[in-house]
Amino acid sequence: MTECLSRADTVASGVTGWGPVLTYGLVLAGSLLPSASVSAGLGQIQAEWGLSNAESALLYSAYQGGYILAVVLVLPQTDRLDARKVVAAGALTTLAAGLLFPLLSRELFSAVLLRGIAGLGLGALYMPGMRVIARLYSGARLGRAVGMYTAGYYVGNGASLGLTGVFLAVLPWRSAFVGVVLIGSAIAALMLWPVLRGAGWEPVVIARPSLRSTLDLPVLLITLGYCAHSWQLFAVWGWLAPFLADALSGRSDLAPVAVALAGTLSAVLLGLGAVGVYAGGLLSDRLGRTLTAATILGAGALLSLSFGWLRTAPLPLLLPVGLVYGLSVSASSAVYSASLSEIVDPGRLGASLAFQATCGYLAGVAGPIVFGGLLDQVGKPAGWGAAYASAGAAALVGALAMLWLRRLPAATRLAGGRR
Repeated sequence: MTECLSRADTVASGVTGWGPVLTYGLVLAGSLLPSASVSAGLGQIQAEWGLSNAESALLYSAYQGGYILAVVLVLPQTDRLDARKVVAAGALTTLAAGLLFPLLSRELFSAVLLRGIAGLGLGALYMPGMRVIARLYSGARLGRAVGMYTAGYYVGNGASLGLTGVFLAVLPWRSAFVGVVLIGSAIAALMLWPVLRGAGWEPVVIARPSLRSTLDLPVLLITLGYCAHSWQLFAVWGWLAPFLADALSGRSDLAPVAVALAGTLSAVLLGLGAVGVYAGGLLSDRLGRTLTAATILGAGALLSLSFGWLRTAPLPLLLPVGLVYGLSVSASSAVYSASLSEIVDPGRLGASLAFQATCGYLAGVAGPIVFGGLLDQVGKPAGWGAAYASAGAAALVGALAMLWLRRLPAATRLAGGRR
């Protein structure tokens, strides 16, 4: 086993620049271009098919369901399969399903099926791609590499809404969706060949690890930190636009355009996540994984505890705080996968990443729900403060988990000993 693990843990020779991670990031961004099209064009789809809000929610959730299914079923297989080929298959699946959706779907069942397949493709692309990045980069470059790759996720998601919106302004929804997919396909297709021709892959072939060895204390603490990050991130993503709309509607000069302006501001603030996640990965290489994650989560907790009370604050205060907030909620994204890649033996990394991703997804679902429940219970405007505080409490739990990890012997394997 030792010999097999040492071979599997070898970083591909010759990977001295950032070309490979940029390639994988572009594949991810291109494949994500159709991801938010349904949200952007939902009004037209509802009108054409006569969908209720509940049916529309099912259409939206099918994508998430397909993603989590791939994480559970496909990602663990990268312990034994060539992860580059898994990434390529995921990208092609996502783009094919994205193209077939506007061409073939005529009612809810076919639409849900195709959206689920698209999500399945993304799940086979995103985290297996993370596995490849962890294989190609190590030590003082791993955090930055994972940050660059994850930035592709933020760029692709943000560009999806913006590009679909531009096309919908001049085209019917089916034509607009096709245009978005074709652009994404062009980006991904150009990049897939370098992916498949990249550094060799030697799958790990060892005895199946036990559940206890896969989910040891360091893995659980990293996963808890990731769950806290996901809880806060998706709560803020889901509720930032409504909060800003409520805040802007109370200003007489901005009330007529409050909703549209809030959407634009939210897109800008959250789109900066691509910068935040890269910066966080870079800092974790230089300062240490646990210190960086704990600091970012702690800062996010403080901002969450205060941001909900800024509803009536002057815009010169509200917007800069929102800018910092948008950066902070995304900034630690790269740290958790990088940490897991350094602590976990290669033969069980796929299974550990799958566990982390599944738990993080569930936390990302729970965060916005708890937020909305508190907002309903307390009522506006005080409810905003209580709801954002729930996101802050989650971030604080994550910060404590990372500080606990910092005290464990396993943390010496992080970032070349920087913890």
